[in-house]
Amino acid sequence: MTRWSASTRRSRRAWPPNSRRWSAWRRRSRHSTFPNSSRRRVVASLASTGLDAQLGEAPLFTAEQVARPKPAPDIYLLAAESLGVVPEACLAVEDSVSGANAARAAGMTVIGFTGASHIEPGHDARLREAGVWQVLERMAELGALVMRWRGERRAVAEGRRWRDRLPGAGASS
Repeated sequence: MTRWSASTRRSRRAWPPNSRRWSAWRRRSRHSTFPNSSRRRVVASLASTGLDAQLGEAPLFTAEQVARPKPAPDIYLLAAESLGVVPEACLAVEDSVSGANAARAAGMTVIGFTGASHIEPGHDARLREAGVWQVLERMAELGALVMRWRGERRAVAEGRRWRDRLPGAGASS
């Protein structure tokens, strides 16, 4: 699951870096958009940046759909449940500290995005303080981070399977 900022005008020309790879990733991944705004405003922002065409039929979750918007984790939990995935298997891209806190509270891994036109200098440090896994300056770099995250998750899962095969695994001490 990925959250895209509608205000990525500055990095828009660099996205997607390779349309075929983006299309393939989009077909394989369950992803959605969930800004902390009204549906009407989000739809207009996505259309003005051209991201509506890139996101295709991805579900759109807005603050109007939950009782507690960000920084509460409700919108992230709703999105994960709607997509049929556990939050721990989700990767969120956030440009705000409150959004990063919300995604982390839901149990998701978070990439902090600093390439939007409204981001002020030093915001990367605030996102890191909020506990994001990585900071992303340009959307063109997202694919590499997604692949790295998947690789790290795979390595952790393989390590668990390896430990489970050890003699005495599962025996209480």
